[in-house]
Amino acid sequence: MKRQLQISLGMIYLVVLIGSFILFLKPDASAFFKKYQINLHNLSRDGEAYAYKLLINVNRYNPDTLIIYEDQDRLAGAWSPYVRIGGSGTFAISSVDIDQITVMFNPSSPGNPATNGHAYYIYIRPTIISKDLWRLIFLLLLYGFIIFVCSNLANPRKREILVKSPAGMVELWINLLNHTDIDNWPSKNKVVAPYLLVTRAAINTVLIGFFYVFMEWLFIVTKPSFLNSIGWLGKVKVFFINGLAVSLILLLGLSMIFILDIFITPIIPSFRKYALHFPSSLMAACLCLLLIDNFTYTIFNFGIIDSNTPVSLIYGFGFFTGTILFTLKLSTTANKISSKRSIKIKSFIAGGLAITALVTTGFSFDWKNPADGQISRTLGIENFPNIIILSTDGLDAANMSAYGYKRDTTPFIRELTKTSLVSQNNFTNASYSPGSETAILTSKLAITTHFLYPPDILQGKNAYEHLPGILKNIGYRTISLGVKYYVDVSAFNFQNAFDIVNCKDNPYTIPSDALYSFEKEIYFFNSISERIFNRVNRIFLIVDIQNPHKLVSQPEYYLLQDQHRIACFRDELDNTIRNGKPLFAHMHLMGTHGDYYYPSTRVFSEGKTQDKRLMVDFYDDTILVFDNQVQQIVQYLTDVGQFENTIFILYTDHSKNYDTRDRIPLIIHFPNGDHKGIISSNTQNIDIAPTILDYLNIEQPSWMEGNSLLQNIDPYRLIISAESQKVDFGSQTITYPPTDVQLPPFYQFSKLTIIQCQTWYLFNLRNNTTSNGMLPNYQCPCSTGLLDTPEEIQEKLAELLMQRNFKLPENWKINFSISTD
Repeated sequence: MKRQLQISLGMIYLVVLIGSFILFLKPDASAFFKKYQINLHNLSRDGEAYAYKLLINVNRYNPDTLIIYEDQDRLAGAWSPYVRIGGSGTFAISSVDIDQITVMFNPSSPGNPATNGHAYYIYIRPTIISKDLWRLIFLLLLYGFIIFVCSNLANPRKREILVKSPAGMVELWINLLNHTDIDNWPSKNKVVAPYLLVTRAAINTVLIGFFYVFMEWLFIVTKPSFLNSIGWLGKVKVFFINGLAVSLILLLGLSMIFILDIFITPIIPSFRKYALHFPSSLMAACLCLLLIDNFTYTIFNFGIIDSNTPVSLIYGFGFFTGTILFTLKLSTTANKISSKRSIKIKSFIAGGLAITALVTTGFSFDWKNPADGQISRTLGIENFPNIIILSTDGLDAANMSAYGYKRDTTPFIRELTKTSLVSQNNFTNASYSPGSETAILTSKLAITTHFLYPPDILQGKNAYEHLPGILKNIGYRTISLGVKYYVDVSAFNFQNAFDIVNCKDNPYTIPSDALYSFEKEIYFFNSISERIFNRVNRIFLIVDIQNPHKLVSQPEYYLLQDQHRIACFRDELDNTIRNGKPLFAHMHLMGTHGDYYYPSTRVFSEGKTQDKRLMVDFYDDTILVFDNQVQQIVQYLTDVGQFENTIFILYTDHSKNYDTRDRIPLIIHFPNGDHKGIISSNTQNIDIAPTILDYLNIEQPSWMEGNSLLQNIDPYRLIISAESQKVDFGSQTITYPPTDVQLPPFYQFSKLTIIQCQTWYLFNLRNNTTSNGMLPNYQCPCSTGLLDTPEEIQEKLAELLMQRNFKLPENWKINFSISTD
């Protein structure tokens, strides 16, 4: 009976291994789905689409896996408004309840589905069959299988049994289960006590944890990064605290294995020999993977993120092999009767690192609240309007018919302006997207936050003082839909700001005020965690990780992502409506991103060839496409009854030429057309957040530097924008090319622009020169007699910089020479 049970366990193991392998290779195989035939007599109309209610428990079946087939042909998943207007051969999920899913579809074949002679089927996968879960199960089972084979091949007697017949594997399995002692010890007379094995495994775990963090810390600290702005004492603190954190996580894994060891080792004696070293081996393999990846990027400008499927599988095989070899090596070393001196040295190093890290952590702990002055939760939040701030990259007001352009590039937006608050002269506060989007959300100048471009990040209170944090705190659901790394609030270190970032739950939020003092350490931990998880996911084909540079340089990526972002917005709006909460959505589209343009509809560029950069005909077509996207979004808001319950804001981050002196759009539609009109005085993007708070009747915090456009604003106020020296868009990340860009007094800031009414001043901080001039086609110019002189502008700029902790050189003002451009 016992023998039969042992054989059964082995067969179950193999069945699960093979089944998980099939799911690993082909997760969409029909065998993993539940099939339902659509009853064509129960269809109803939803616009031009056909709706069907599938009665099913969504706790048992995953709606995200639902697909529809017409006979043997699969319909394409699409955005629900597109399905409603008659998109042929498409389907979408319109609503999800606990006991039913409502789907809509348009058949590929013409005619009513009930009479066109075709059958329609819904396939949906049970929740328990999660491809990510079963891929993990497969990898763990495969790891155990390879360890089993390798350990037997290392033993001559067992190797002979294994290769002599097909049944050798079964014989070795049964033999393994029957043994009560650990086979093939290096010493036949002496056995290392179990408690000593665990102790040695723990020491190795701590050492590899700190070594892993050290190598990652060394990689980051020796290149431009967010650590540049802190001294070496702060950098060392980051290393020790993260080394302790990683070691504790590995020790937690080791403790779980130790608990399993209590139950499994009596049945499988070899379990203890190898399993105790799994955390250390896995971490060592991860370190080798990163070192190889860093080397290939440095030498060949190629790495895991850029690899195709066959190369990724080669990386994966190497990772598996490395993990196994490390496990065999550590298990052999740990089972030797080592000298007391060797054990003491390792213990001393591991203990010293751990104690130093604990002391460092203790002295760094601080209970201070980073978000002083935040608004507390407000009653009646369900009566607050939704807030949507929508931008497209690099949009010039001069090319929009809504601003008087000769071509009708924005017919829908032009009509929208009739019931909106429109700024005639709006300007950006930073030349590139990261600094501009951050200024918008914080209502702070880049010279205040000292953030203009990654790898710098928001630090200290700046990471907590922002509009989404205020709205989240009073009950809004907050989402940000941008571009990985370039318009990525997680990469910029926004804390306690967004629930959803780029269509995923935000993992970067620091929930407790007590953790505020470890802000840089947590950001570092998130960074190194993301680096290894992205690469492991890629080499095992779990997730297709895209190089961030491709997301903004290759249109096939960023144009597709625009539709994905719009679909995510739709889903989040539906969720907030069901939950009775208002939505704050920050959404950045990329269709107008240049220098070359790829409009999906050709009107102005029809029949023309794009043979040089920044061609106006192609650029105008991308604006027309954006106008259509705005119309789709507004139409969806209208369809669900939310448009007149929404503050809808259209803006852009910068002009197409990244020139901070170019006019950019700012159009705000309030519910029921409130506050419609035209503002002729200069406005800036950092005015958006105060305007929203003013409409909500929430007091503007003192740290916001913009002004509400619902109040009278000083027409002579200074509009300040910042620019960085051109950065290097590498294949892996972004770096500053010359070393002096990182040096004080101005760090990454290379130019500052000041605009006062119709005049502009451009300060070059690299060579201490300025130029000035008049803005072209400026509407409603100010009286020149009331404008500041160039010298007064320069003095005000110096004062602003010194107030924001920039230490100006002693001869800074003397070296400036004003020249009219």
